[in-house]
Amino acid sequence: MTTTTAANLSRGPVWVAKLFLISLLTPYAVSVGPIVLMPHRVVILLFFLPFFLRLFVLRKSGKPILIDWLMLGSCVWAALALIANHPFSLVVEPIGVHMIELFGAYLIARVSIRCVEDFQSFVRTFFIIVLVLFPFAAAESLTQRPILLNWLPGSDVSPVNAGVRMGMRRAQTVFAHPIHFGAFVSTGLGLFWFGLRPRGLRFLATPIVTASTV
Repeated sequence: MTTTTAANLSRGPVWVAKLFLISLLTPYAVSVGPIVLMPHRVVILLFFLPFFLRLFVLRKSGKPILIDWLMLGSCVWAALALIANHPFSLVVEPIGVHMIELFGAYLIARVSIRCVEDFQSFVRTFFIIVLVLFPFAAAESLTQRPILLNWLPGSDVSPVNAGVRMGMRRAQTVFAHPIHFGAFVSTGLGLFWFGLRPRGLRFLATPIVTASTV
């Protein structure tokens, strides 16, 4: 078996991680009874069972390691804590949401990103997203108007007045709150510095992330 073939066999379905990343940017939701399904929750629900089986049963993403069991155990422990302190009927939904958003998101990353090439591909997509959002964030801050949310028809996310900082509106872009946008962008700082290729791009990414989180 050639080195190229071996490398290809070790690649994960990184497109799922990219799909999840893009779903975080979609300001729409679907209500199913009392449950509000944001796009990222839909993506997690679609891949939760197949990725769980792939990791723990079929073991096509490597042998489960201690961190995998600890992440699963933390969700089970949180569920038991809620059941022990509250009526079961009141905690069913929080337990499900916690399991989906914590362990489900972990599963997507764990199974989808299996090698350096997968990681760099994911980081590159993340950088492109930040690069696209940056002009809108800058324009929103300077004009003090939620430009993207005003442009998107039927958005389920409402503009939030989070105040003015240094004479500029705190940019919200497509997120529910400016804090969410800042958290999303700032998460990329370390990823871009160490994982972005070619290496010179990190000197472009760093000021963009810094400016976006002001």
